[in-house]
Amino acid sequence: MRQVNRFDASPIRSQRRQRARLALTITTGDSADNQQINEIGWVVRLLEGGPLNPNSGVEGGLCGALPVAPPGEAARYTGVQDDSDVLESGRFYDPNRPSGAFGAFPRYPGLMDRAQLPFEAAGLTKPSYVAFGNHDGTVQGSIHAVEALDDVARGCVKPLAATGVSGPSALLTSPARTVVVPPDPERGFADRPTYRALHATGRQRDAHGFGLVDRNELAASRGQASYYAFSPKRGLRLISINTVAEGDRLSSDGNIDDPQFRWIQRELKAADARDELVILFGHHPIRSLGNPEPDENAGDCALRAVFGPGCDLDPRSSQPLHLGGDLQKLLLAHPRVIAYVAGHTHENRITAFKRAGGGGFWGIETASEIDWPIQSRLLEVMDNRDGTLSIFGTLIDHGASVATPPPRTPARAFDPETLAAVARELAYNDPQAGVEAGAEGRPQDRNVELLLRDPRSRGLPTRRAP
Repeated sequence: MRQVNRFDASPIRSQRRQRARLALTITTGDSADNQQINEIGWVVRLLEGGPLNPNSGVEGGLCGALPVAPPGEAARYTGVQDDSDVLESGRFYDPNRPSGAFGAFPRYPGLMDRAQLPFEAAGLTKPSYVAFGNHDGTVQGSIHAVEALDDVARGCVKPLAATGVSGPSALLTSPARTVVVPPDPERGFADRPTYRALHATGRQRDAHGFGLVDRNELAASRGQASYYAFSPKRGLRLISINTVAEGDRLSSDGNIDDPQFRWIQRELKAADARDELVILFGHHPIRSLGNPEPDENAGDCALRAVFGPGCDLDPRSSQPLHLGGDLQKLLLAHPRVIAYVAGHTHENRITAFKRAGGGGFWGIETASEIDWPIQSRLLEVMDNRDGTLSIFGTLIDHGASVATPPPRTPARAFDPETLAAVARELAYNDPQAGVEAGAEGRPQDRNVELLLRDPRSRGLPTRRAP
């Protein structure tokens, strides 16, 4: 956030040596990890700034007949990065005593406890707009939030292994395979209306975009619609789409249900009539829109077929579902679409989607804020005054120092910048998704100028820019 704020002026100069000012910021989903109410609240506070307590758990919380967590546990980290919590070692990086695949990682005593301490979030100085990601809308990005999972999230027992039985009973496990944790009602899962409401703090009048959702779509979907469109300046239309799959398939891939797809069609036709350039943004890139499961397979909340926020409240039929090929065809049918900006893949990738007969749009993916290379991207549309447009994409790293403390340094004294520096180094070395994963992309996926024809009918006279 602090680094983005430093780029208030564009790094690209115009013909008149001027630099455009940063107008707005966009997140393309998965800012939260697990659909939890407390996580979503933290994300909104990060966007808006102010005091943030990233810890979870109520000290002395009631657990019925279950054992209670040890005194002081609520203030400490409880989870898979503490080997004493998971009854095994080596599967994850425990900075108190690295082992297994992480044996050569630095030892930073107390690092995870330090990361639970409150801090002051800087917030963004420009308006921010949010797209819905699969981790924002499903448990761990692929599982429906049924009531049994919601009870576990809020409660006192963390299961470490399932029984192998399908359904809620699969969460039952032997006492030897559980960990007692401090309970917290704020760890419950957020349905779509709750997610939108958590962004309506009053700090940004349009609730980070969710206040712009079409009222007719809200009414028809029984409050489930989470897609919207707006014009930040004359001649430019931004469309935020929701690509999260609602159906009951264990997959992180996305899709677009038919009611939303038809809304996108109407938005594009209206933008054509206004002669506006269009940029869409959403979570799944076109190549990740491959989930064929209809929303109705999640279960109908009205019939109480599924208990919990993971059921399908939208009374409209989701079918026919629309996958990547459908979205690509639709966008190519509207020449004023110049880009689709997506997340999900955690990698830098630029894709040209070409239209038969010339023209097309650019697919723009950018690395995440958690996996290497931990980057964001500045985007700028420039009229070249010669019948073409350029989209400049400039990657920025986060602003922390490259240097990290020597191993065995107690983490209690680490400031937020030091934590960020450590995070960058750990991401680079991560055996699951580190530097070897290739998420940096090719040179042509990083700092780019993406050229395309100006599709507007009332464009400026064609001439060569000096």
